[in-house]
Amino acid sequence: MLIIQLSGSTHGSNGDGQGQGTGQANAVTTASHSAASNNSLYDQAMGDFQRGGYAEALEKFKAVLQQESGESSQKERAMRSMAECHYFLGIKGNKNSLLNAVDLYKNIVQKYPDSRDDNAIALYRAANAYAALDFYYEAKREFENLYAKYPDSHYVPEITFRIGEMLYKARKFSESAQKYEEYVRKFPAGEYIKTAYFNLGDCYSQVHQEEIADKWYSDALKKWPELESIPEDVLLNVGFHFFRSMKYRDALKTFFFYVNVFPEKESKKEVLFAIARSFMELDQLPLSLKIFSLLIEKYPSSREAMESAILMANLGAKKPGMKLPAYFQGMRNYQDPLKTYNDLLAGQPSGDYLEELLFQKGYFLYKNGRHRESFDTYALLLSRFPNGRYKGEVVKYFMISADRVVDENYTVGDHLAVSEIYFKSRDHGLVTGDNFKAAYCMGDSLRRVGLYDEAAEVFEKLLKTSGSVDDRNKILIAIADIDCERRNYDNVERILQRLSVAPPEKDRGSTRNRRQAKSQGKAIVQHSSPDGHIQLHVNRILGNVYFKKGLFDKAAASYARVLAHGEGIEGMAEVYLKNADCLKAINSLEASMASYRKAIEIYSKESKKYSVDVLIASYRGLGDCLFEKKEYQEAISMYRQSASYLGGRAEGLWSLYGIGKGYTGLKNSEMADKTFSELKNKGGEGFWSNLADYALREYSWNEKYDANNP
Repeated sequence: MLIIQLSGSTHGSNGDGQGQGTGQANAVTTASHSAASNNSLYDQAMGDFQRGGYAEALEKFKAVLQQESGESSQKERAMRSMAECHYFLGIKGNKNSLLNAVDLYKNIVQKYPDSRDDNAIALYRAANAYAALDFYYEAKREFENLYAKYPDSHYVPEITFRIGEMLYKARKFSESAQKYEEYVRKFPAGEYIKTAYFNLGDCYSQVHQEEIADKWYSDALKKWPELESIPEDVLLNVGFHFFRSMKYRDALKTFFFYVNVFPEKESKKEVLFAIARSFMELDQLPLSLKIFSLLIEKYPSSREAMESAILMANLGAKKPGMKLPAYFQGMRNYQDPLKTYNDLLAGQPSGDYLEELLFQKGYFLYKNGRHRESFDTYALLLSRFPNGRYKGEVVKYFMISADRVVDENYTVGDHLAVSEIYFKSRDHGLVTGDNFKAAYCMGDSLRRVGLYDEAAEVFEKLLKTSGSVDDRNKILIAIADIDCERRNYDNVERILQRLSVAPPEKDRGSTRNRRQAKSQGKAIVQHSSPDGHIQLHVNRILGNVYFKKGLFDKAAASYARVLAHGEGIEGMAEVYLKNADCLKAINSLEASMASYRKAIEIYSKESKKYSVDVLIASYRGLGDCLFEKKEYQEAISMYRQSASYLGGRAEGLWSLYGIGKGYTGLKNSEMADKTFSELKNKGGEGFWSNLADYALREYSWNEKYDANNP
């Protein structure tokens, strides 16, 4: 029997730079050479094969098979040689040939099961073909099949290593480590021992078992200390292990060696990025920024360039002010972080990049006191990534930003802006007792702009999460105000009965007194703050209820109790205004005017706390009182004051009507005609036009009647 040596390589180079060639070129035939030589076509095919002419040999082997009838040793030889031709063509880059080789090898092993040595080669070649195709699991299966069938084969050391290698390439690092350790234990002087050591280090590094990884890397570097002797991919693994282990100086040493030895490799940009990150972690920021700049200059469209821009911007946000040469490419990323974030966001990134950019932009805005923009950015981030990588920090800064924005707008009375904050944050847990001040302000702003259902929802949530008695009372008072606005008067009384009022200091030890105080309901006794403060709000709310029911005497009496003791409580301008309206309704004009003026006075001092409607209504009310007292010129002045704050709103037509009536009182027909004509023009056809005509007819009739009755 003759074994014919074939040229070619099955696997290329391993980590040691040696060919994986145990059995790599043995094509075994099972017939004698003399038998083969009897067939000139077969001899020609073998000649082509041995010269490396696999494509030519393949066609001739096919022809040999077509000439053979039945089963013969030459047919088996030709089939095996065809498989070898496909295999070596595949190793040169033809993937279809590799797949053809695998199919042929499997058929041959099944068809000729008794050819032990030849079948071992066939299974070995099939496994290598799968590995060359990056079919790692299939390759592992064939290596295991080879070991199971031929456990005493000379392939066993290589099989052990290669199974570990396939698992490693499939990123099954824990399983791969077990197989590599088996190889190191059984074959300590094996052909692949260096690669096994270094790959073991990387396996454990990848699964974050850094101490074990350090042991294997340390042992490997002791055995093979020269970096020049370490293959490129292994050298990269060593560098990234040091980087992941936060051994940044060792990482820098390894990476700088790598870029000097392999300056044109595709992985260079990844290595430069790791170098820049290592300098950044070592707080050598100028060097870090220079490497980031180099990356942006050399690889402008790469992922590493984009990440470099983000990190430069982050450094600009956290540690601004470093003096660096402006000529470095991309240095503006450090100098103007916000522009960098916005430019990158304009490219419509997604996934982790989008999350990172939004987080960093939000932090920059927060740190620079731009709380509204920070809030909006974090709100978007939470909506896009509700369970993202930065959720804890995002929620923290989001809530702080929301608090600041709510406070800024609530302080100046911009309740629409505060309401908008509520709608953007309602799904992100902002309304809780832990965030009472901002949540209360949002609820109160919603109430003030007339969104009573939403306001009630906020206060009901707060009621469930707030433990402080004072806070709960404040919430209940707000709910009562809302029910009053919604005319749920029975519920107002029930809410007021839930207020908690502590007895005077000297009686607080008495359980009976505490129970009695809590059951007082709307008839809560007045005594020292804070309970007297609660009583004032109870009277204010009851006054509002009576006012809405048209019970002006009772309303005025309730408001009087508030005004007698309530200097300094919130909303006093509104109380004075409503009290004045009640007094006007019962024709107590002097007292009504005094109350209107007090409302104007308080508004002038605390305008940010109130809607301008308080001022408008107070001036108009004064105008009505003065008109009733026939002080027409002063009435006109008040109506003009009221109209001056309306800015063209429809309510200004009432003020214009009052001005016209004032001129009729002064018997100034020219100005009365002019004013009512203006009212008709601004109000259009219908109500306002009819009202103006009626006023003019009434004025004409009165003038005529007065003229006939001097």
